[in-house]
Amino acid sequence: MKPILTLEEREYFFSLKSILFFLIGGPFFSFLLILFFSLEINNWSRELLTKQTAGILEHFFNMEIQVTFSNNEWGLIDQSIDISYDISLICTSYHIISIYVSFILLIPPSESQTARKDIKKRKLKSIILLTVIIYLGNLARLIMLIYLTNSGWDWNLTHTIINYGTGFLAAFLFIYVLYLWIPEAFISLYYIPLVLKSMKKIKEENI
Repeated sequence: MKPILTLEEREYFFSLKSILFFLIGGPFFSFLLILFFSLEINNWSRELLTKQTAGILEHFFNMEIQVTFSNNEWGLIDQSIDISYDISLICTSYHIISIYVSFILLIPPSESQTARKDIKKRKLKSIILLTVIIYLGNLARLIMLIYLTNSGWDWNLTHTIINYGTGFLAAFLFIYVLYLWIPEAFISLYYIPLVLKSMKKIKEENI
């Protein structure tokens, strides 16, 4: 008999296959999503981010920002201090969104009906929330970087501090959303040693 874990009156037990698929399939699916968003047809994401950043800086911060497009590359020029910024694909945070979405989709559901009945809804809610917040947070990151550089801050120092800060917040948000809405992500990992221990006990009893 499989060990059963209980959390907030819900029972959780999993198959080892579903857990292994989560651990192996998550990174693999993330890799495929990252490759997909790297395709030229998805260059619209850079265009959108570039134009939104320029629009906000111009209308809310009274900065003279020019949007550039050359050789299929998007960029910005701060005309008041004559500094250009290349908006690369990684600036869109597509890699973070790809990783988060992949892992959420493959989180194994409990085999108990009490816990799995609404997991699709919880996963969809988590994906939408994380995608929106990460995108808006990344937009705010670019605006802060360009505005502070325009104000005289050192680019390298500002870039390092803001990137580390937003990276930490994104990781914290991801963990918190999983804890709040999809605890299966943590419970399934805790479940592995319990199953192995149970299998070992059954084997010893048979001997």
